[in-house]
Amino acid sequence: MVKSNPILMAVFFVISYFLVSCSPKLSSNVLTFFFDGVPPNDTLKHEKGRDPKFENSSSEVFRSEPVEVNNNYTVHYPYKEKECFSCHDEKSKSELIMPQPDLCYTCHDDYSKKFKYVHGPVATGYCTSCHNPHMSKEKKLLIRSGQQICLNCHESKSVFKNVVHKDIGDSECTLCHNPHGGENRFILN
Repeated sequence: MVKSNPILMAVFFVISYFLVSCSPKLSSNVLTFFFDGVPPNDTLKHEKGRDPKFENSSSEVFRSEPVEVNNNYTVHYPYKEKECFSCHDEKSKSELIMPQPDLCYTCHDDYSKKFKYVHGPVATGYCTSCHNPHMSKEKKLLIRSGQQICLNCHESKSVFKNVVHKDIGDSECTLCHNPHGGENRFILN
């Protein structure tokens, strides 16, 4: 068994950090070497100037809708614009400047106040249980697609046992249910 050297590991992480944060190409290469699932380098090209889609945005940095970068990824606007410190603390780089969901609500609607009945992840303020805060291959920055986003928490046996769901096939749950909340107990649209 090989023992890890904490000093060597610390040096490695410091060097990796600087390599990752300097050049997008180098960053992508380093991250791809160590982690699976890192998108191709050309996915996040930084464009000069503002995106015309957001010229009328009420905020300099934020936009509530995700940005389509290409056919493979949807990217959160601050992440696309490399405005990391709009959400992350400059000193720690990884800590958020405020907790969820308050950070999300600085730009997005506060669904906990908008509806009489609020969906569990919204009620607990854990937006990232359904949405990726940076980018996703799914629409609306979802972490899963179709029914899988819901069946990640809701047990499929119970869902499909309900007579109302008998013949839904692989229809998306959001055709009938609002994923954030609603005015009735079952958050029906």
